[in-house]
Amino acid sequence: MPQGYDCPPNFQVQKMIMNMIRNTAREKLKAPKKSDQGDLLNQAVREMNNEKFLTEDFIVYLISDPEVLFASSESVSSAITLAIKLLCEHPSVVNELRAEHEAILNKRENLDSTLTWDEYKSMPFSLQVC
Repeated sequence: MPQGYDCPPNFQVQKMIMNMIRNTAREKLKAPKKSDQGDLLNQAVREMNNEKFLTEDFIVYLISDPEVLFASSESVSSAITLAIKLLCEHPSVVNELRAEHEAILNKRENLDSTLTWDEYKSMPFSLQVC
């Protein structure tokens, strides 16, 4: 960013959030066991050793991008609406998704636990639908 350039307030907030995520990711990389809370950032940092595409920058942008995490713009809202419409028109896809998700739930020891990264990676059909 050129010196003397006044960032719009939203850009400054986004930059601040990205720095917070980057600093937290670096802390988790330095002391993985101490900071392991089982959240998305922990999972991503843990997988950086296994997945070549997972870089610090990628993780920061993934987590800080509101369109990735939240339906916060018209394009995302439209995409969600289209996805629901298509799922309603193709019940066989819904059945396949349900079967894949139920198989994961049936393998769990604790049914109240949240989705793990390994479970996420074991959903090939769901990932294709997304």
